Amino acid sequence: MGESAGLSRLCGWFTYRDDKVRDNARRALDAGLRAMKLKVGSEDSRRDIRRAALVRDIVGSDIKLMVDCHQQWTLPKALRVCLELMPMSLYWVEEPTLNVTPHVASPNRAPNRA
Repeated sequence: MGESAGLSRLCGWFTYRDDKVRDNARRALDAGLRAMKLKVGSEDSRRDIRRAALVRDIVGSDIKLMVDCHQQWTLPKALRVCLELMPMSLYWVEEPTLNVTPHVASPNRAPNRA
């Protein structure tokens, strides 16, 4: 159950070597999938950036590419890495940081109008 609604969740599990990520991205493309999710969240963010670039280079710009960080980054690291990931035109970055922070979890927080 790695694929549904045109999304490959098997493209790049966190433990996959680059060659397996590359092969999975090609297979997903060959299967006609239009979106792929890559697991990231390494201590060394250069690995995450390299893997995202690797997939983007294979699938091109017409495929939606997402990354799932599993809340592994601090806020400063998330901001820095997301800036470095911008050239990959990610569709979304899932769970970059822990979702429980005082200013976000506050019941008195004003709604975001952005």
